[in-house]
Amino acid sequence: MVLGGDLTLGWDAGVCKHPQSRTSLGAVVRVAQLEAPRAGEGLIQMKLCSIACLRQFLLSAVEELERRAAAVKPQVQAARVRVGAEAETSGTSDRRSRSATRGSHSPRRRGR
Repeated sequence: MVLGGDLTLGWDAGVCKHPQSRTSLGAVVRVAQLEAPRAGEGLIQMKLCSIACLRQFLLSAVEELERRAAAVKPQVQAARVRVGAEAETSGTSDRRSRSATRGSHSPRRRGR
């Protein structure tokens, strides 16, 4: 058994590809995959030689995440258009049904 952990950076578009989907579109990049030397030692500890190296390491990870997010962008835009159209259609039908039910109620008569 190998113990350890992954360090990942992720982006979530906040919109699903399909209305029945439970997962949203996005992108993830694995920055590091580390193995623990023994059971119970799952701490991920990374040491770099300088702040400049750390900056370069993180910037390259963010750039890869941007490339992956750009690859998903057309699907995200299509899903957002679909969600907007569904909300607009739903809002229109809700307004129609509310206005139809308002006219069908008769005014209350108060007893004397």
